[in-house]
Amino acid sequence: MKLKAKLLLGAALALGLAGAALSQSGIISTTLTGNEVVVCAIGGPGGPSIFCPVAELRNTTGYQNLSTASNSNVSPTNLVNSLLVSIQQGASPTNIFTPFPPYDAELFQVCNVTNGNFATTPMTLNASAGSSMATGAVTTLTTLNARVCDEYQYVAPVTTWYQIR
Repeated sequence: MKLKAKLLLGAALALGLAGAALSQSGIISTTLTGNEVVVCAIGGPGGPSIFCPVAELRNTTGYQNLSTASNSNVSPTNLVNSLLVSIQQGASPTNIFTPFPPYDAELFQVCNVTNGNFATTPMTLNASAGSSMATGAVTTLTTLNARVCDEYQYVAPVTTWYQIR
């Protein structure tokens, strides 16, 4: 009986060490970048399957920090749903483009995370190629108050971004 307990303890220790080694080697990811895909079964186990991008499963909860005053054009990918503007921009205009390529129901927000308003800073939100803004070609963000976000959602059938908050 003691031999069996020692063998089980040894096997558990070996599995623990192997798991630790795998997680340190990068084979097992502990964080998601949004570029990963998982296999999604349709119709239950054994049915046909497709690849589902993790970014769509989590509704692209990534962010990008705009922290320098020299950005004139900002074009986030569709892995970004929050553009955090953490510095007052300079006198030159800053053009922010919606994420490209957008997918249906994608959310995107531009947030002023500073303690001041954008009232003196020329910032505009433009639709990326192949899409449009419901408000027209450009949305002006100059009145975005401190610690406030403007949020938009993409509707694929009409290729339009709508402001929802």
